[in-house]
Amino acid sequence: MEDYQFVRGTASLVSVIQMLSIETFSETFGDQNHAADLALFLKKAYATEKLLRELADSDTFFYLLYVGEEAVGYLKLNVDSAQSDIHDPAALEVERIYMKRAYQGRGLGHLLMNKAIEIANDLEKCYLWLGVWEKNEHALGYYRHYDFYQIGMHDFVVGNDVQTDLLMRKDLA
Repeated sequence: MEDYQFVRGTASLVSVIQMLSIETFSETFGDQNHAADLALFLKKAYATEKLLRELADSDTFFYLLYVGEEAVGYLKLNVDSAQSDIHDPAALEVERIYMKRAYQGRGLGHLLMNKAIEIANDLEKCYLWLGVWEKNEHALGYYRHYDFYQIGMHDFVVGNDVQTDLLMRKDLA
């Protein structure tokens, strides 16, 4: 395993989070979306002001994963009022689990998921949940590996394109 560390996200890291967000979302979904829709989404979803509000929210937690000196991925976790769909006090939402493409396939994604599970356990949550694009077969397989199962669906808008995310849940023992 590579030398890694987690760093809790703060306002001082907003530019790093913004860069990681834009790079990883574009790498993952850029080829599957119209350029105009993608550009609109990136501008709105990862605007500095929006990220700063998220970082200031006491019900939202960012954890950046560094390999050596490089930030290669991050988690965005939500509890209570910060959850986007399911507002269950027993749940922790994994809103984002982002990893640079160049670092995928090295076992680092497991570090991110294990960190989310660790935080959920520390907060005494009963389950994790997340939304994943129905066409993202790679991610669906990854989440099923962790015993996530589908519990619903919701709309996810990229620019002007309304897409369908599957809502998935993982029960914690």
